[in-house]
Amino acid sequence: MSLQEEKKESDSTSKMVIAALAGAAVGAGLAMLFISKRERIDELLENVSSSIKGLAEQGKDMAENVVEKTKEKIQDELS
Repeated sequence: MSLQEEKKESDSTSKMVIAALAGAAVGAGLAMLFISKRERIDELLENVSSSIKGLAEQGKDMAENVVEKTKEKIQDELS
């Protein structure tokens, strides 16, 4: 194999290694973006779920309060 052919083969191998490393870096970067977005989505879903549970508790408390006041008014009117 001539020196020129070895150089071409070496250049080709170098380009392949650089391309593989660049592809791995891009893939890792994209994975980090998607992971952080997924974490933000999970956090948002947790916050929404917590808010809905809080609103449900408030609604339950209000409904119980209305029932109690209604019972008291009915008892007062019957007395």
